Amino acid sequence: MEKKSNSFLFSFITFLNTCFKWKKTLIVVVFMTAVLTSILMLVVPKTYTSYAQIYPTRSQQIQGMNNNIGSFIASGVLGSAESDVGLLASILQSSALLNHLIDTFNLFDVYNLELKQEIRKALDNDYSVSLTDNGAFLIELKQKTSWLSFKDDNDQTQKRAQEMLNEIVNFVNAKNVELKTQSARFQREFLEKKFEEETRNFDQLQDSLIQFQNHYGVFAYENQVESAVSLIIDLKSQILLNEAKLYTLERLSPNSSVIEEIRININALEEQLKKLERRNVTSISDMLVPNLREAPEVSVMLQRFIYEVEMRAEFLKFIGTQLEQARIQEAKDTPTIQIIDEPSYPEKRTFPQRTKTVLIAMVAVFLLTILVINIIESIGYQSHRASDFAKELSNLKKSFRNILKFR
Repeated sequence: MEKKSNSFLFSFITFLNTCFKWKKTLIVVVFMTAVLTSILMLVVPKTYTSYAQIYPTRSQQIQGMNNNIGSFIASGVLGSAESDVGLLASILQSSALLNHLIDTFNLFDVYNLELKQEIRKALDNDYSVSLTDNGAFLIELKQKTSWLSFKDDNDQTQKRAQEMLNEIVNFVNAKNVELKTQSARFQREFLEKKFEEETRNFDQLQDSLIQFQNHYGVFAYENQVESAVSLIIDLKSQILLNEAKLYTLERLSPNSSVIEEIRININALEEQLKKLERRNVTSISDMLVPNLREAPEVSVMLQRFIYEVEMRAEFLKFIGTQLEQARIQEAKDTPTIQIIDEPSYPEKRTFPQRTKTVLIAMVAVFLLTILVINIIESIGYQSHRASDFAKELSNLKKSFRNILKFR
């Protein structure tokens, strides 16, 4: 254990002696590295990055008689919040956007390329879009200066980065408005066809209801049934009273002339009663009294007719409201994105980071130089004896004394 400890101490002292021995070389190498790296940082192209953050506005939900129906149609025709995000992402990553930037800012000269395809590939490296946790889009656009650029070139690049990102935001909004308007037009066309179809169906249903009412003499059916029941009861009561009177007269005054009148009256009342029961409609007055035998069935059929007419009328009203909203939506030209952060002016370059790069280069070169020096020294000292330890320690002390004298 003591042997290992002495060996480690000997190696450490040897390492320090080596550093002091080559101190001038280390200082010169590290200093030259810092100078060359600083010069290189001045020569290499500088990168400036502009940032913007946008948020998609949600599609307006269709309002109407039923929120569930409105939500369904809105999600199917106008698009849900998820589809809004997907549409915006597609526009941000589209070739149409990149081509628009190339034509607007003449990027052939900026990138020194001749083909749009090549410039689009170059732009893909300088342009990025990411979705934040809050659902907003963070857009980054990088622009590089030429080699050995000066202030004017730097200012021009900074300005171009901001203007290009601003153009991206404007293009995305305009394209999104165009697609939304197109979607609203499709919605309007769909609702117009649906409205016409439902109007025809509603008219046919109304005609069927009128025919049904005419056939069965149904108008105010509950009142009609009530009146018919009262009429039948009244007829039967009169027949019963006349039959009782006839029975009495036949026994008391068989030869009375009144008997024949009563019989005629009874026959007339029975004929009216049979007509009601048969319900042979021959006049308007006959239509006012329904057939009671058919009353249950007719009542159910009438309720179904009325329910369907009311339902279709309400649905037709709903479609009419949505059609008006679709026409208004189609005519709108409002922004479809919210700009959370305006395109920023890149005051500082994002690459190269001069101080950080110089420090890293100095540390890396220092360590590499130490490694090379130790390899060189190890070649001359492949074997050491125990007496060498005292010699190395003495050399280390001398080095420290020289440093103190120098100070």
